[in-house]
Amino acid sequence: MPSSDDQHRLNSNNDKAKYFEDLREQKEEYADKALNYYKRRINWFLVGFRTLGVLVILGSVSLPFLAQNAETNKWIISGFSLGVALCTALNSFFSWHLTWQKRVAVTAALEHYIANWEIGMVKAFREDYDKAKQEAHDATSYLFTQVFTTISQESEAFFAQLKQPDQAVNKEKSL
Repeated sequence: MPSSDDQHRLNSNNDKAKYFEDLREQKEEYADKALNYYKRRINWFLVGFRTLGVLVILGSVSLPFLAQNAETNKWIISGFSLGVALCTALNSFFSWHLTWQKRVAVTAALEHYIANWEIGMVKAFREDYDKAKQEAHDATSYLFTQVFTTISQESEAFFAQLKQPDQAVNKEKSL
């Protein structure tokens, strides 16, 4: 039959494991959810930026060739010109390259904070119950603060870069 010290240690380990599991569930609900949100959306901004960029390049390169060909319909040349202008304006207006860049940085930061949390939790679990509980709490609190700060900064930067359509067009005209 286990001694009372052994029983106390067993209960303490069970309580510690439960506490750590609760913190892990909270981390998954908050930090992992935020990380997955950014990971799923990174490629859309890359695809938009690259696709419109390629269309601008192809359209711009095609215009001189189309203009030299005497048989080319003026509507075709006008259509290509309009397409180049539209793709350039959309890229400028939506600033997909900046959003993509910021989302990659946020994803890397969140992965870093989560990895540090994991290391902190392993270290904390090796301690006695009271110290482990405090260290795990501190690591989780730090993680949540960093996730919130990172997302808030990205959101502020995103909304700061938004511009009115006339500002995007005027910017393109000045270039």
